[in-house]
Amino acid sequence: MIDLATLTIVKARKALDAKEFSAVDLAQAYLAEIEKKNKELNAYLEVFGDVLEQAKIAAMNTRWDASSDAPEKQVGKIVYNFNLN
Repeated sequence: MIDLATLTIVKARKALDAKEFSAVDLAQAYLAEIEKKNKELNAYLEVFGDVLEQAKIAAMNTRWDASSDAPEKQVGKIVYNFNLN
């Protein structure tokens, strides 16, 4: 679980780079917190519906570095189980 109470933008960037969580995980955590507290705080005028779609696109565009101890040749496939429509 992502602790938004102690998460700074610097910590978020480092955690994203370290693959501790994805952009989608982070967006879902913020949306859940907004839903939970916004009626009391009234801090957000509008929450756009495409936030998770944008997070999915950001996650897809993340560049992953190969592990230095990985075999030179790797064979396999990647399956993405979400829809951007």
